[in-house]
Amino acid sequence: MTLDEVMTVANGGSVELTKEALDLIGRSRAVVDAAIDRGDAVYGVTTGVGHARNERLPMEALAEMQPILVEMHLGAMGEPLPVELVRAGMVVRLNGFARGGAGVSIEVAQALEALINNHIHPVIPRSGSVGSGDLGQLAFLGRTLLGRGEVEWRGDEVPAQVALRQSGLTPVSLRPKDALAVISSNALTIGHGIALCRSVGMLLSGPRGRHVDGGHRGEPLLLRPGGVTSAPQRRSGRDLPESP
Repeated sequence: MTLDEVMTVANGGSVELTKEALDLIGRSRAVVDAAIDRGDAVYGVTTGVGHARNERLPMEALAEMQPILVEMHLGAMGEPLPVELVRAGMVVRLNGFARGGAGVSIEVAQALEALINNHIHPVIPRSGSVGSGDLGQLAFLGRTLLGRGEVEWRGDEVPAQVALRQSGLTPVSLRPKDALAVISSNALTIGHGIALCRSVGMLLSGPRGRHVDGGHRGEPLLLRPGGVTSAPQRRSGRDLPESP
C-alpha cells in the first residue's frame, strides 16, 4: 500500500483482500498448523509467553489460551485515540496479514477487513506499549474481534457486541497464533507515522500540494485496483494528529 492509500482508508475508505492476499495468508497459516501438528515448541502458540515461554501447553489448551493472551495484554491508558489513527493502524495490520508471514487465520483477516469496512473501531487509549511493540493498545483491537469491550461506531461509543450484531457480523474464534498475530505488531505506530508524514508533506507543499506521493509502493497484495473508495475528509489534512 502507498501512504495515500493508507490515509484514504484512515479517512473512511474501504478495503478488499485480493485472492492473492488470501492465498498468502492461507499458506502462512499452513506453516503454523504444520508446526502444531508436529508438536514443535513455538513461542506463544504451543508454549506460554514471557516468563512462561519454556512451559509447553497441552493441545486442548492452545485455542483457550488465545482470548487470555488478548486480555492479559490490555495495558493502555488515557483518552481514546482519534478514529483516523485507529483506522490507520487497523489497515496497516491488515496489510501485514495480506503480505503473508503473520500466520494468522483467514477468518481473522476477513474479520478485520469487515471491521474497517463497517466502520467499527476499537476504543484504544492513547498511551501504552509492551516492549518494542504496540501490544498494550492492539489488544483492544483483539478484544473487539472477540466481541468484547467498547467500540466507536456511527459516532457513538457502544458495546462491541452491539455494533457487530447490528452490522451483521459475529465475533471470531481465535485459533492458535491468532492472538499474537493481531497484537504483536507496531501497526499503530506505523499508522501514526504515516499520518504525520502525510500532514507534514501537505504543510510543506501548501494546501494544493501533494508532497507525500506514496512513491514507495510495495506489492499490491491488499487492495484491488479501485478497491479503495474515497470518502469526505472528516478533518482537515493539515491538522497534525495527536501522538498516541
